[in-house]
Amino acid sequence: MSTGSWKIDPAGVQTVLDGMQTSLDGTAAALQSVQTGVADASGGAGAVVNEALGAFVDQVSDDVDQVTYRLVGGVQGVRGAVNAYVQGDLEMAADFQRVGTTAHETHDISLFVQNASTDGSTRAPGVDR
Repeated sequence: MSTGSWKIDPAGVQTVLDGMQTSLDGTAAALQSVQTGVADASGGAGAVVNEALGAFVDQVSDDVDQVTYRLVGGVQGVRGAVNAYVQGDLEMAADFQRVGTTAHETHDISLFVQNASTDGSTRAPGVDR
């Protein structure tokens, strides 16, 4: 399937997105585990340990935010671009591509939220499984 200068295989993209979703789920679980571990450790620790844990959280929170926005931006940017491409809306596809590549800098994922599937579907249109 091709429109203009874009040549996208929606089924191939969906396979990659499925793998990415698995990775995202694992990353989210790992981050939750770290957060729980820090909270548990600070509960029974003394002031020095709590101060060190606070410094650790401050140090890595920006990095975690950047990773989160890169992952969300990448996956949702690709998903939205492919959906728009399949529907023949190359301008919207380009918008999704742009927002996906800059989400980690701008922290703006409103385009993804506005265009989220109401049924929670993550499958690219035209792909049957």
